[in-house]
Amino acid sequence: MRTDRYLLRAVKYFVLLIVLIVVLYALAYYFEGSPMSVEEYVAMLIADPRAKWLLPVFGALALAYPAFGYMTRSLPISLEQNRVGVDAAMRACDFALAGERDGVLLYRATSAARRVRLLWEDELEVWSEGDRTMIRGHRAAVVQVIYRSEIYMRKENGEEL
Repeated sequence: MRTDRYLLRAVKYFVLLIVLIVVLYALAYYFEGSPMSVEEYVAMLIADPRAKWLLPVFGALALAYPAFGYMTRSLPISLEQNRVGVDAAMRACDFALAGERDGVLLYRATSAARRVRLLWEDELEVWSEGDRTMIRGHRAAVVQVIYRSEIYMRKENGEEL
């Protein structure tokens, strides 16, 4: 994982958690499940001693998220042998080649919905390491691409799915 992005990812996740709690409370208020307005609830979160642990817990979760939310996985075939399969898997998973940096292929999500869902951390890095293809990025996207790539490799080898 690029260490220069760690803090930025943590801040994005912290903001997402805060927005999520406010949206959930707004829905509860809208459907008359809460006696306080959203503004009163936010003020209570900031001032109430019973809620003083919520923001630090969100901060701890946000700091831990980049460590387990991003990963590197490999395919048991070199990128040179499997470039067509990797490109096909990326297209099937809604990623397109965005460029190359220091021998590493960079893929980005093509749809706005996927970019938002991945908090604009939609860059997947693909490179060859010996006879293996390495893929690094957001955990959900990497797992999806690995799964699709393995399907394409099996099809090329004539194996049944």
